[in-house]
Amino acid sequence: MELQRALSFVCCGCGQGLDVVVHCSGKGLTDRTRPVAAVHVACPLCGQVNEVLFEPKGLIQVVRPAAALRSVPLPSNN
Repeated sequence: MELQRALSFVCCGCGQGLDVVVHCSGKGLTDRTRPVAAVHVACPLCGQVNEVLFEPKGLIQVVRPAAALRSVPLPSNN
């Protein structure tokens, strides 16, 4: 299954209104036990990455700051 949805939400960092179009595909879209998809969207104004959780029909459930990826430090060669 494939679908395209327009999502409108407010950035968690600066409050700027954002409009994005997402394209989703896969058999999970029809799975009734997990009807939520997620997308990470960076705000063009402040750079905050927002995690948007939404239903395949387009209803946004939550917008929250995306968890920052932490890099693993390299061992010292001392």
